[in-house]
Amino acid sequence: MRVRIIVGIILLPVLPLVLFFAPDWTLAAVISLISALSVWELLGNTGFAPKKRLSACAVVFAACVPVWFYIRPCLGDYAGSLRLAGPLLFLMALFGEAVADHERVTFKHIGVIFTTAVCIPSFFSSLIRVMAFAGGKYVIMLPFIAALLGDTCAYFTGSAWGRHKLTPVSPKKTVEGSVGGLIGVLAGMVLYGVLMQTVFGRAVSYPLLLLYGLAGSLAGQLGDLSMSLVKREFQIKDFGSLLPGHGGVLDRFDSLLFAAPVLEVLIILLPAIEAVS
Repeated sequence: MRVRIIVGIILLPVLPLVLFFAPDWTLAAVISLISALSVWELLGNTGFAPKKRLSACAVVFAACVPVWFYIRPCLGDYAGSLRLAGPLLFLMALFGEAVADHERVTFKHIGVIFTTAVCIPSFFSSLIRVMAFAGGKYVIMLPFIAALLGDTCAYFTGSAWGRHKLTPVSPKKTVEGSVGGLIGVLAGMVLYGVLMQTVFGRAVSYPLLLLYGLAGSLAGQLGDLSMSLVKREFQIKDFGSLLPGHGGVLDRFDSLLFAAPVLEVLIILLPAIEAVS
C-alpha cells in the first residue's frame, strides 16, 4: 500500500500540469502514449497478437487515433472523407497478414486486435474532445473525478471496512469499497461545482452533477471490473509493472475507459456547468 500511495502522490501534480499549464497539444500526446501502452499491454498479455508485427501495427494505430481527434477540427470538410482511411488501412493490413499466414493469424485474432486498437484510444480520446468544447477547461476534470477519485475512495474504503465480496471477477473488490467509491465521487462532484460557482463564477446545476457522479462512478467501476475480467480469464495479476503499486498503464487508467465517454455524452446532452469560456 505504501508504494501505491507514494507513486500516486508523485503522479498527482502531473494531471493539472498537463491539463492547465502545458501547451494544448500535450493532452493529445499523453493520451496517445497511454493508448499505445494500454494496447501493447493488453495484446501482449492475452496473446491475441501472434506476431510482433501485428502488435506493432496495433500500437502505432492506437497512438495515431488521439492525434486524429486533436487535429480533426483543423481539417474542415476533409475530416469526414478521411475519418475511415486509418481504420480501413489498419483492417486491410490485418487481413493481409491473415491471408499470408492463415494458420497463425485467424479471424479471432483480427477481431480482438482491431477492436482493442480502435476502442481503447477512441474512448480515452473523449478527454481530448471534452477539452475542445466551449469552456472545456471548466469540465475536463469531471471524468477524472468520476474515475480516479472513485478508484481512490473505493480502495481506501475497501481496505478499511471491506467485508462483503462484490464479484468473483475481482476477489479484492468489496461492496463497501464500491459504495465508498460512489459516495466519494458524488461528494467530489458537488465540491467541484462549489469551486466552479464561487471561484470561477460559473452557473452550476447540482442535480446534474450528482447524475454525472452516479453515471460516471458506475461506468468507472465497470471499466475496472471489465479489465479484471480479462485478467482473470488469462490468469494475469497486472497488465504491466510500469507504475509500482498500481501495475501497468491499463491497470491505472482502466476506469477512464468507460467513465470518460459517458461523461462526454452527459456534458453534451445535459450540461451541468456553464460552458461560456
